[in-house]
Amino acid sequence: MTEWAKENGISETDKQKLIDHPKVLDFYKKEIKALNNTKTGFKSFEQVTPFILITKPFEVGDELTNLFKMKRHLITEKYKDKITTLYAAD
Repeated sequence: MTEWAKENGISETDKQKLIDHPKVLDFYKKEIKALNNTKTGFKSFEQVTPFILITKPFEVGDELTNLFKMKRHLITEKYKDKITTLYAAD
C-alpha cells in the first residue's frame, strides 16, 4: 500500500493515517465494487458494504487459530469500536 500511495502522490508514512486517507479509501471502495457485485456472481446480500481497513493482518495466535480459522469472538471484541462505526451511519 505504501508503494501505491507514493505512486499516487500520497506522502503519508503513518499506517493509520494512510488507511484513513480519502484517496486510499476511494481506491479500495472502487476495487471492492469492481470485484464484488452481481456481474461477478455475488448476490446483493453477499456483497461487502461497508468496510474498514486495519493496519496489520490477522495473525496466528492472535486473531487466527493454528488452522487459520478466524477467532470471531476475539476479533469482534478487539475491533468493537471500528465495527460499531461501520453500522452507525445506517
